[in-house]
Amino acid sequence: MGKYDGLTGKLRNATTECVKLTFDDINDSIKGSLPASAYDHRPFWENLNDPTGRVHNEAWDNAGFEVVEVNQAEKWVRFCRKK
Repeated sequence: MGKYDGLTGKLRNATTECVKLTFDDINDSIKGSLPASAYDHRPFWENLNDPTGRVHNEAWDNAGFEVVEVNQAEKWVRFCRKK
């Protein structure tokens, strides 16, 4: 199992179109914790056309979600199902 598999599972099990998770929620679902760049650098949360090699991007992409909003000051991210 990869570090972010828990996040993939949490998103796959979501019953709503969008899911707002705090960074603590994400940390609770993954192995270890989010890196400092998740807290400090907006590009960490960018959706990539080809997320291969960026396992955190693959986590939400493989679940069929994309990041639509991030608030690093309040430490949360909103994922919505890809259209």
